[in-house]
Amino acid sequence: SVLYAISDEIHQYFVPGRACQFRDVMIDSCGALFGIAVIVILKKMVNKIKNIYNNKKQGN
Repeated sequence: SVLYAISDEIHQYFVPGRACQFRDVMIDSCGALFGIAVIVILKKMVNKIKNIYNNKKQGN
C-alpha cells in the first residue's frame, strides 16, 4: 500500500494541475494501516467468539 501511494504521487508529479506531496503518501499509508488494524481486530473477535461457541458445544 505504501509503495502504491508513492508511485501514485510520482505519477501525479507528471500530470498537469496535480502535485506530488509527501503528506498524501502519509495519509494513504495511514489509511492502509487503519484498514489492516480493523481486519486484525475483527479476526481476533471472530476467533474469540468461535472459541466460546466451541467450548460451550463441548460442555466446558
